Amino acid sequence: MSFHSRLQALVTAGVFTPPGGFVACPTIDLNALEPFFRQRVLRMLLRERWSDETVIRKLLGWRHSGFSLHYAVCIGAANNEGQGAVAAYIILRAPFSLANLRYPANTGAILYEAKRHPVLKRNFEVFSACDWPAELAAHGPNAGEHCVRSYGSYSRVSQGKR
Repeated sequence: MSFHSRLQALVTAGVFTPPGGFVACPTIDLNALEPFFRQRVLRMLLRERWSDETVIRKLLGWRHSGFSLHYAVCIGAANNEGQGAVAAYIILRAPFSLANLRYPANTGAILYEAKRHPVLKRNFEVFSACDWPAELAAHGPNAGEHCVRSYGSYSRVSQGKR
């Protein structure tokens, strides 16, 4: 249940031309792109005052950057079902699974079971009835914020336009 922010994107592997054609991009070196992406995100956090220099310096000192990029899943242009499945996964993925949630009434506590946590060395977390809503709220947007943003060609598809 720990909050881990993430950015997931459904991105074309090239560009669309004005007449409607498509030009595929060459293979992308994700190892070279990751530090660039990290730098841009950290710079944005400073600019928007969502972080400060001290925190950014700590983040830059981490052995693992906290960023990862991959494009292991490729979906063909004619695979509308595959495109829809990936888009639904990105848009509709819940922050927790109801199947992992237990409420033993005799304890008054909420038990959440998940994969074994490498640091905590256990596969569960226990919450009081007051702490559970606060923990859950950390996964939602602040008032006036949007969770899902759509840009470009895929946004037209998700809005029923082609």
